[in-house]
Amino acid sequence: MLLNKYFLANRNINFIVMALLFSSSYISASSFISGPSAVYKYGLSFILLATIQIPTTLIAFIIVGERLNRESKKINAINIIDYIRYRYKSDFLALISGCILIFFSMFLISAQLIGGAKLIEVFLGINYIAGLLLFALLIFIYVFFGGFKAVAYTDLIQGFLMIVSSVILFSKMLDLGGGINNLFKTAMSILDKDLLIPSNVDLKPQYIISFWILIGIGILGQPQVINNFIAFKDENAIKFSLPISTFIISFLIILMHLMGFFAIILFPDLNPNDKVVLNVALKVLNPFSRFMFFIGLLSAIMSTVDSNLLLITSVLMKLIIYKKDLKEDIKVKRVIMISNVFFILIILVFSFFPPNFLFFVNIFAFGALEVSFFSIIVFGLYFNFVSKIAALASMFLGLMFYLCILCFGLNIWFFHPVFPSFFVSILTFVIVNFFCKKYSKVY
Repeated sequence: MLLNKYFLANRNINFIVMALLFSSSYISASSFISGPSAVYKYGLSFILLATIQIPTTLIAFIIVGERLNRESKKINAINIIDYIRYRYKSDFLALISGCILIFFSMFLISAQLIGGAKLIEVFLGINYIAGLLLFALLIFIYVFFGGFKAVAYTDLIQGFLMIVSSVILFSKMLDLGGGINNLFKTAMSILDKDLLIPSNVDLKPQYIISFWILIGIGILGQPQVINNFIAFKDENAIKFSLPISTFIISFLIILMHLMGFFAIILFPDLNPNDKVVLNVALKVLNPFSRFMFFIGLLSAIMSTVDSNLLLITSVLMKLIIYKKDLKEDIKVKRVIMISNVFFILIILVFSFFPPNFLFFVNIFAFGALEVSFFSIIVFGLYFNFVSKIAALASMFLGLMFYLCILCFGLNIWFFHPVFPSFFVSILTFVIVNFFCKKYSKVY
């Protein structure tokens, strides 16, 4: 079927390519641009937040990966919404889930496009809007014409470029600072205490715990990450990919965030915004190395955008096709093209007025998706009986609680809004599911 070929490449992608796909789609503009910039502003405490992403890969592969792959193949699912529809036997839940996934994923994609446009602006001197349009057009072309297979193999190349570019800049900064030991000795002698320990007034322990949930266990509720497991050939491919993905993600996160800290020592007068690591690269790299770093950063962004764009297009396609009889391939292709164009245009509108830190746009969308999807994905895979009413209640109350805290600026013991909302969502599911009529896991 055309949909399986376009959105999953018929599950025939090599496990090494899938490992690079998972890694490169997970490592985004936030990790390459905003993460180091936030470290430049907050110090080592922000690296503590970021390192929780290292065991995150293990959590996702072990707890969700194999089970979701096995269950999705039983029903020939092409995305996580397909699984939710059949697991809970509810078209309405699938519709609501799909709308939430699409809406908040557009914020994630917008953040990446903004990062790419800023990158083009800094390195090539092109106007931000022109860079934004050019970048969006490039991604649209290869996603639309190549589908998942094009995304997978471009992500393989992009993953390699990300590693090379990060090593180039990290090595140059080590040379300038006289080695890693000398850099830390200098930091101890010249930096404020708040930049060396997690005592910054904006990063209290409660906030750190919240982020450990947000980018730790909460990843199980991020459909744009979890959806990758559906495309693996089988469970063995997932097992073989685990160490590769874990190493790549760990390596890149540590390197990029350390660069942000070293920049405090080497270049203390930079403006603490999303252009910190870009400005450092312009200062220290020769033209060829600068070009390689530019390509590597652009690769990190493109690999996240293409996967997310493919996901939301597949969700919209299945929501349409499930209700309408689109048998001819030509009709399906037309709907795919219209969907891609529609999403790109909406996301471009979101991106015309960028914030100072893309990280917080990502965090907003991450939180919303996690409180909406964590319970229905994880409990759907592990509970023998689940209720669509429990799923709807969990999704609604968790998301509403999260948005209300953000909108009204409520401060719940200095925890990030995702922390209380996460537990409201979980408790709601467990309690409502207990009192509701259960559904069998047999399809």
